[in-house]
Amino acid sequence: MTVSGHKLIGALLAICLLAGCEDTTFQSSVPAYTVHVVIDTRIGDFVHFQPSSLGSHIIVDETGYYYDGKFLKARDVTDYYGYAGVIVYVPVIPPATGEPYCAHDLACPDCAKKQLRRQCQIEGMRAVCPECHEQYDLSFGIGNPLQGISKEAMRPLQVRNQGGKLTITQKR
Repeated sequence: MTVSGHKLIGALLAICLLAGCEDTTFQSSVPAYTVHVVIDTRIGDFVHFQPSSLGSHIIVDETGYYYDGKFLKARDVTDYYGYAGVIVYVPVIPPATGEPYCAHDLACPDCAKKQLRRQCQIEGMRAVCPECHEQYDLSFGIGNPLQGISKEAMRPLQVRNQGGKLTITQKR
């Protein structure tokens, strides 16, 4: 093969490699409202929210904290609960990160695209949008859509676990 043939192959390879590169940063349709929730699983009503409680969850919204549907306490003025509320939960199968807790904004991404703020309702290990009826699977800590209505997962949030004190914030 000639030098010009090698250059041609090299140029084609470079084009193919560049064409395959894309921004893989997750961009959610759910607006990035401030999230700051602290749950201390060592005290009070939160002591039952342990990594061994598979499928259990805490929801924080404008009215307060709910553990598996039961009202626990009012929201504090220092709590920020995202666009449509926050769900912190123990997935049935923990994600690869090894962290036993996961969290998402409860807003339906499909409705958020349409400028609608809809809080998904929790049914077992699914978050269900009351508007478009999309269902999001929480079993694996990902929040993937199940019906195909939405083309994106729920907005993931960061959970920092410091000896049982959970701090939930936006992902950086």
